[in-house]
Amino acid sequence: NAENGVTWGEVFEDLRRRGLKEVGFVVPNASEGLKDALRRSYPGAEWQRCSVHFMRNVLGRVRAGDAREVRRLLKDVFSAPDRQEAGRRLVKVAEWLRGKGYEKVAEDVEEAGDEVLAFYGLPNTHRRKMRTR
Repeated sequence: NAENGVTWGEVFEDLRRRGLKEVGFVVPNASEGLKDALRRSYPGAEWQRCSVHFMRNVLGRVRAGDAREVRRLLKDVFSAPDRQEAGRRLVKVAEWLRGKGYEKVAEDVEEAGDEVLAFYGLPNTHRRKMRTR
C-alpha cells in the first residue's frame, strides 16, 4: 500500500541517498503514513494541508443550506493578508459553525489551523503557487 509509512519511509530514504538534504514545504494528501515518514526523515519540513480537501471535508459535514456561507467564510480565511488575520478569520468560522450546532466540525476547523495556514509562512511571492485552491 503506497499510503503506509514504511513505503514512504523508503521513498524518503532513497531521496536522502540521492542527495536531498532538506525539504522545506510539503503540500500532500493527508496520508498519516506519509506525514509520519516525512516527520522522521525531514523533521524541519513545513506541512501544508490541501485547502481544497480541507474545504471539501468541512462542506461535506454541513447542511446544504449552510454550505454557501461556510464556503464564503473559508475563502475569506484563505484570502487574508497575513497569518494573524487568517487565524482570526478561522476562529470566526469555528464560532459560526458552533452557532449552527456543528460543534465537532468547529473543533476540527480549529485543530487544522496550523496545517491549513502554513502557506502564510512563505514569502508573498510563493504563497499563491504553494497554496492549493
